[in-house]
Amino acid sequence: MKERLRPLAHDLARTHEPDVIALWQEVDPWRAQRVAPAAMWSEVEASRWEELARSPDFVARAESALSAPPPACRGAVACPVSIAYLSMEFGLDPSLPIYSGGLGVLAGDHLRSAADLGIPLTGFGLLWRDGYFRQLVVDGCQVDAYPRLDTSRAPISPVGVTVKVPLGPGEVHLALWEVRLHGARLILLDADLPANSAEQRTLTARLYAGDATVRIRQEVMLGLGAMAAARALGIATDVVHLNEGHCAFAILALAAERLAAGDPIDDAFGTARGTTVFTTHTPVPAGHDRFERTLVDEVLGPWLTRVGLPLDRVMALGREGTSTDLNMTALALRGSRMANGVSALHGSVSRKMWHGVWPDLAVDDVPIRHITNGVHPGLWVRAPLAGWLDRVAPEWRARPWEEAAWQPVRTAKADAFAAIRETLRADLRRELTRRTGQSIPADVPVVGFARRFAPYKRGDLLLSDGQRAAELLEQMVVVYAGKAHPRDLEGQAILARVARLADTAAFRGRVFLLENYDMHLGALLTSGCDVWLNHPRRPQEASGTSGQKAAINGVLHASILDGWWPEAWDGTNGFGIGGGFEHDDPAILDAADREAVLTSFTHDILPAWRNREGWTQRSLASIATCGPRFNSHRMVRDYVRDVYLRHDRDDATRVR
Repeated sequence: MKERLRPLAHDLARTHEPDVIALWQEVDPWRAQRVAPAAMWSEVEASRWEELARSPDFVARAESALSAPPPACRGAVACPVSIAYLSMEFGLDPSLPIYSGGLGVLAGDHLRSAADLGIPLTGFGLLWRDGYFRQLVVDGCQVDAYPRLDTSRAPISPVGVTVKVPLGPGEVHLALWEVRLHGARLILLDADLPANSAEQRTLTARLYAGDATVRIRQEVMLGLGAMAAARALGIATDVVHLNEGHCAFAILALAAERLAAGDPIDDAFGTARGTTVFTTHTPVPAGHDRFERTLVDEVLGPWLTRVGLPLDRVMALGREGTSTDLNMTALALRGSRMANGVSALHGSVSRKMWHGVWPDLAVDDVPIRHITNGVHPGLWVRAPLAGWLDRVAPEWRARPWEEAAWQPVRTAKADAFAAIRETLRADLRRELTRRTGQSIPADVPVVGFARRFAPYKRGDLLLSDGQRAAELLEQMVVVYAGKAHPRDLEGQAILARVARLADTAAFRGRVFLLENYDMHLGALLTSGCDVWLNHPRRPQEASGTSGQKAAINGVLHASILDGWWPEAWDGTNGFGIGGGFEHDDPAILDAADREAVLTSFTHDILPAWRNREGWTQRSLASIATCGPRFNSHRMVRDYVRDVYLRHDRDDATRVR
């Protein structure tokens, strides 16, 4: 029985299905609440497996789960090309902590939806054995811990193949691991091998850690290593999709292959460009990696010379203005046939931001379009609500990109829906009590603010006017969660201010800061809160997928009009804050947005909460309007139609 259930433990497309969850709860209820199915599979005693094998009922339900048909949406879009999808991080499950936040979870949802739809897409990333970090908050300060990943308890398997990637005058050996999702795969590259030096073995230890020297080596391993892995495994790469600039060295690997085949250098880069597409995710300048020429030469120079790629040509492809550094986003833009941002507003911002790559074009003609992000509906809609949707809108799983599939939600019985929402709210209150030891009143709204503590997200904005915040908090509870990058001292200071305020007499019992925000806690918060708060400095939020998760769970999104929200807010399905105000002076913008947030709670959000029948109608409108437009099945279909199968980019960015 144990071997029979291995696919249900290690296939991450199956572990979140209700029938599969129920099976694991029967195998071991205690472990099912605490560890991933892959860990349960390896840990449960042989005697328990023998006992389960003697249960005809359990065996029948296990066989039923194993023989479940493919997702109803499979085959809904034809994609005759094979895609290699490269990303520095993938958020697929808390048991595989190789993600830091929204970028990784977006990559995971992209991979999941491609698998559900039957798109021939393979993910490529790095196996971060120490993960990003596990967050502890001690005396109001963030403490970073790095527990080692036990691969025997994780849903990954060794492929039994190694590849080599050049680094400086030598090379690094990379073992290949795989994660399964339906018929799709995620290939992870691992430098922790005896054949490598002690320093090399640490290169795939920690995500987004280390200095520029470490980062460029990691990005070489990702870009060149992914292409080497694809060739070693016989995986077709008709399209190479770069998810952020970290992956851009793949362009050089593709060009080197064509040079080896005898193509002239212009043709080699032209073929690489014709194969590659690129998604940029941040309008914040600090989010784009830049490497000095001497460092590029040190790490890549010997290989570039060997394959016949001039360093000057590479540096020119990554030129940004008058800088002599290699900008990875500029390299990706010049080296791709198509590029996109991740919301309509972000597309517009990106065209302005990267106009220098196309200085002869008008800003509006800069060839960066947009495909707005979405979230995986089957993963992020919580089980009680998903069951309700199955009854009232039975086509939502098969055709989640169609508005008609979600429209029955608008006319559904409000009392049944309200009861589901109360169940989700109660789940969150229980978890808050378990973590904090304090009970949360059921008759006040719980406001969630959970995301990276990056300075532009302004995690402490609501609390920065102490007197007015205290008055509002007599009528509501605010729950914070999120990590600050270990080198982001300003972000850590914001987190510390929230932690200190949560422990003051004015805010105690009304403001909570929860440690170690991950996918599990994210699912509880984005379904169990009543309001999802977002107040970045517009226009610095590229998309913001946590708000999409909340919206399709009936949690009302209250946000500055940034990222995806200007495309979604219609006045009935949440709350728009600030009217799209922008200003170059952060102090002026922060003051205006603080006033807008406080005013919105005082005059819009809290009065709306007191009309519970009207609130329920807003929640239903949130699901009906956001469900079809902001799910990752729709997103992947858009990528297939508008990116993977299109070749209309003007070759205006060639650098000679």
